[in-house]
Amino acid sequence: MEISIRKAQTADARRIAQIHLTEINQGFLSSLGLNFLEVLYSFLIEDSNSFTLIAQKQGETIGFVCGTTSLNRVYLKLVYKKLPLFLITLAPKLLQPKNIRKILETLLYPKKIPQNLPLAEILSIAVTHKYQRMGIGTELFNLCVGSLKKVGIVEVKIIVGENLINSQKMLSSIKAQKVGTFNVHHGAKSFIYISRA
Repeated sequence: MEISIRKAQTADARRIAQIHLTEINQGFLSSLGLNFLEVLYSFLIEDSNSFTLIAQKQGETIGFVCGTTSLNRVYLKLVYKKLPLFLITLAPKLLQPKNIRKILETLLYPKKIPQNLPLAEILSIAVTHKYQRMGIGTELFNLCVGSLKKVGIVEVKIIVGENLINSQKMLSSIKAQKVGTFNVHHGAKSFIYISRA
């Protein structure tokens, strides 16, 4: 099976959003919809402190990974540069108070996470169902960590929801260390992993 991996371009954002929507469908970000995810990944692809890679088979994108040197910095840039676009995209969701609370929790979570953890973070990783358990996620992860290492990052954290069993298995298989638990959203437990480059 010939799989190629390359740096994502803005034109890849919608396909990345579609994969996120189907494969990370239990997370809060997925509940915000395809258009929101497309805008988010477009921003992350263009961001100089982030790394987004895609895996392709015969020109079809079948997986992706996105990491950043600092989520705090990403959020600051996002609010400064793209806030009006995000508000327009989120307008229907903002009518529901529970969504407003979860959006604020998401934006504030980097400030609440223990300060002894690395700033660098793998934000999301997913492979379409048909191509899972073939090592593609591991390769994407390792290449993203390698990109971070090139800019001086030696440790990276990964926050994984307790329901994302396949992600937890992948992280265990690559010897990422589980270092604790954390609630990004009220009542939703996540595990914190650390990987060293």
